[in-house]
Amino acid sequence: MASTSSTIPSSLPHIDLDNAPLSGTTWSVIGALSGVLEVCVNQPTVYMKNTLQQRQPLSFSPLVMYRGTFVNAASIAPITAIQFGVSGMAKQFLKERKGSQSAELNAVEQIGSAMLAGAASSIIVCPADMLIIQQQKTGLSLLAQSRQIAQTFGYAKFYRGLMFAAVRESLFTAGYMGLPPVLQKILIQSSPSTFVDPLNTSIRKAELGNWLSVLISNLSSGIIAGFITHPVDTIKTRLQGNLEPNTIYTNIRQTAKLIYAESGLQGFFHGVIPRTGRICIAVLLFQQCNKYMGRQARKWGFAIDESQVLGGHHQAHQKS
Repeated sequence: MASTSSTIPSSLPHIDLDNAPLSGTTWSVIGALSGVLEVCVNQPTVYMKNTLQQRQPLSFSPLVMYRGTFVNAASIAPITAIQFGVSGMAKQFLKERKGSQSAELNAVEQIGSAMLAGAASSIIVCPADMLIIQQQKTGLSLLAQSRQIAQTFGYAKFYRGLMFAAVRESLFTAGYMGLPPVLQKILIQSSPSTFVDPLNTSIRKAELGNWLSVLISNLSSGIIAGFITHPVDTIKTRLQGNLEPNTIYTNIRQTAKLIYAESGLQGFFHGVIPRTGRICIAVLLFQQCNKYMGRQARKWGFAIDESQVLGGHHQAHQKS
């Protein structure tokens, strides 16, 4: 007589709260919530960065600094939804090819998945940035600003600077999503006694070591992403901040020449401090939201059955 344990599935199956696969939709919801939270925290740094890049005077009035928050939050939700969703599905696909959802991805796979997700999100990032930059200059409402751009310059202007938005977002997403786990692994391997050594230290000290590795890797990723992408962001901001037909910022090459003639190489880094500060905070927020919300989603039953995921991939591979 066959054992009933082999025919009746357990009502409480074991779920790996850190690695069990989630659907692209679930990752997208996590990304949207994370993005809105990040905007609520970081909007003043967005204002300072845009203002400094355009060489305009700063105002420290909260009403001015938080101008454009609604459009930023409304735009960041689908942006981070795309970034989390595409990255999550790309990583899941790569793990399927390795034969297990608990398989470890190498640095190229981690960063490559994030870059793909960032590039995909630029289709929303570009027009959203355009609205935010113009709204901070004019003080118009979201609807009025949208109409003003469309009626005066045409709908195509919403995608002025699209290529640079794609480059910036791919590098930025690599910085906040792909690079932190890679750097954390390097830190732990280089000095395990400092960052995690549960055999020779107390549990509390091991936890502190783990948090230290998280903090250092996240902040380092934010600084790297901020400085690498800032020249691209500066050119994009100048292009999107000057839409008039007689503008001297006619194209990417001309804009870069004008910035260099105006301030030299330093001109490409105006506003780098507030933007890099924002990115560092964003990396910490996104990484912790990714971890915490992912675990909660798995606890609440949103995890995908790994045997079905891998089985489906195996069948598709056989058919091909």
